Amino acid sequence: IRQCSTSNWANFGPLSCRQPNSKIPLKIGSVPNYNLDSNSFGAVRIEVSSGDFWNLRDHGIMVGADSITGNFQIETRVLSINSGRYPWAKSGIMARSSREPGATAAGVFVTSKRGAVFQNRPVTGGLTSRVVEDDFGSSGHVRLIRLGDSFYGAVSQDGERWTSLGEQQWDSMPDTLMVGLAAAGQNDQPVITRLKPPVFKTPSNETGVFKLSLVDTSAGQILRNFHDGDAIDLNHYGNSLRVRASIAGTIGSVQFKIDGITQFTDSTAPYDFDISTLASGEHTFEAIPFTGPGGTGARRDSLCANFRINRGTPAARPNLVYILVDDMGYGDGGFNGSQDVFTPNLDELAANGVRCTSGYVTSPQCATSRAGIISGMQQYRFGYEVNHQRMGLPSALIAPLAPEVLKGLGYTNAMVGKWHLGVAEDPETDYREDWLNGIIAGNHTSVMPWKRGFDYTYAFNAAGSSYFPYSAHGQNYLKNHFNNPNNLEVREGMDDPVYLLGLPESTYQTNELTSRAIKFISRNKTNPFFLYLSYNAPHAPNGALAQDLQLNDHIADERRRDFAAKMTGLDRQAGRLMNYLESENLLDNTLIFFLSDNGGGETPKNGSLNTPFRGGKGEVLEGGVRVPYLVSWRGQIPENRDFNAPVMSYDYIATVLQAQGESVPEYMDSLPILEELQGKTAALKTTPRCLLFRDSVSWARVGDYKYAGVGFNTFPFSYDIYSNTRHNVTENENASPVPPFAINQLDSILNSFIEEAADPIRQNSFFETDSHTED
Repeated sequence: IRQCSTSNWANFGPLSCRQPNSKIPLKIGSVPNYNLDSNSFGAVRIEVSSGDFWNLRDHGIMVGADSITGNFQIETRVLSINSGRYPWAKSGIMARSSREPGATAAGVFVTSKRGAVFQNRPVTGGLTSRVVEDDFGSSGHVRLIRLGDSFYGAVSQDGERWTSLGEQQWDSMPDTLMVGLAAAGQNDQPVITRLKPPVFKTPSNETGVFKLSLVDTSAGQILRNFHDGDAIDLNHYGNSLRVRASIAGTIGSVQFKIDGITQFTDSTAPYDFDISTLASGEHTFEAIPFTGPGGTGARRDSLCANFRINRGTPAARPNLVYILVDDMGYGDGGFNGSQDVFTPNLDELAANGVRCTSGYVTSPQCATSRAGIISGMQQYRFGYEVNHQRMGLPSALIAPLAPEVLKGLGYTNAMVGKWHLGVAEDPETDYREDWLNGIIAGNHTSVMPWKRGFDYTYAFNAAGSSYFPYSAHGQNYLKNHFNNPNNLEVREGMDDPVYLLGLPESTYQTNELTSRAIKFISRNKTNPFFLYLSYNAPHAPNGALAQDLQLNDHIADERRRDFAAKMTGLDRQAGRLMNYLESENLLDNTLIFFLSDNGGGETPKNGSLNTPFRGGKGEVLEGGVRVPYLVSWRGQIPENRDFNAPVMSYDYIATVLQAQGESVPEYMDSLPILEELQGKTAALKTTPRCLLFRDSVSWARVGDYKYAGVGFNTFPFSYDIYSNTRHNVTENENASPVPPFAINQLDSILNSFIEEAADPIRQNSFFETDSHTED
């Protein structure tokens, strides 16, 4: 199906179109089957069955595809998408660097249930970047503009008022690109979509606004692109902050509207509007170009955005909610492109905040990772080397844990769920190291949450739990694993745990933990609080609710199906917690983190997937330490963003301290990331991040370059890899080598870190007496 011909482009200046060699639609990857109908009432009807072209799974179909040289604008209207319950099926427009599967591509799409997507694969094998607009369902107008080395995406409900989806770039932009309509299914399920034929325009003659920018006129610089979901701190930028409407063609004037009311018309380029005097709160912004001066002549379509103004961080100390899940893989959430695990509530959390695409934990193993999180330090510094080899937690007098630091600032703190932080006493009792009742009866209360800054604790006894702990099967399972089968609780103001007997047999652990967390917030919401909500889901064993198994019957593999069903239950409870915070008007002053304690164990082990990365739990390859990572704070952190610089799991404590003007303790490795996420600073792009695990397993990343290796082959996996995380996400050892300067830099940084972290004298210095503090 050809939507253009050479003669049609005679008056389009630098834009040119070349006939394809064949009328056969361009298949992207392996497409099982498709049907096309160009006589569908003036629309193109596409039926395609394929996996989605997401991350490294590059599948789908393009029609009306032609080669275009130079700048261009392509638009279409998606009339409908029908894909059943599969929300990531999509339809829209795409530009590609070549016909080859895996080629660099960018596109703007409407999905069946998740809104509009601006998808970009900036480099071969690179990750998907996207922005989701919840206002758009399975229909709408989509636009993709190329200007030089940049793409600009926008979506519209009426074809006149467009919402900006921002700007994206490729590392190397070829002069000629393939462009056309594109569609893809999900999970190899069919999708039926109807689209209007594509409309090609030259931006120099046909387009009005293509970009809104934040401009600091006093410094004479563009700060960043301005689009839907921004949170702007006017105090940070001073009194010279303006919004600039960039125009592709010859325009006589631009009219600016704030909250639907015309405020100013600028007839002189560059077209700026002063927003430095706007009051705090939610605002809408719209720029409307006209061909004549003063808002006269023909009206072009407009570009708009919703944003929130604040004037500095609120004076009150922000609440902190840290949601930690267990063994969730990078590819196990819809917000990271999962094709079979549906997580609408977590997707909404991602849409309301920032998706940290380079979020890392301090270890690829449960207990060590959690020791780093709770201490704000690389846990190896205090001898926490591996699950069965650790010295305990550092002395509160020498290196207070994160909850102890916050408690000193007036916070009320809760630990709900999995603790898994104990002491290795001796080889004979090593396997019992995390029995809370065993440690309670012994001398190691210095590692108990209620002794280390948490006012409220609700936990199960060991590293794992049954999902139905009070059922007959759950009780037997826990007893057979030498565990007290009852959950324990330490209420505010109490010192001793109480084991809860006789809860209903229907008690589902994921739901129960959420209920206790909400009750804690309800008791303490009038003062700043820290909630550390540590789910055991989706960790083994099996234990999904029957209703959630039914919702995931599209997955054939039983282990994967149970894992997905546990994620369904987890997602529902995350949504329940977010709804409660919303109902209590707490979101404006609550900083929320969501991440996994390590990478997934992969489908043969626990049903998880770390797509697109190599490796998994227990390894320092990307699949083991790079995890799903979301951060949200309404009004303070922009919405619908991807943040690509490396962040660590313990960065939350420095961030919440920075937000209230408090200093970060020198012994902590945690770094503040609030201003990075807000776009005020960009130091993390060149800041080294390191970890050490199991005595010799090391990892370091600076910028896009990373080292992962096993120094003495003490683990079943043997590798020694220097890689470019941007161009080589699968850490293929046959890929282009890392430059010598990067290898030398990584070696120097990592060797210095290991020398310090592994020094036994330094490790012992974190304790008052010997290897652990006795109570």
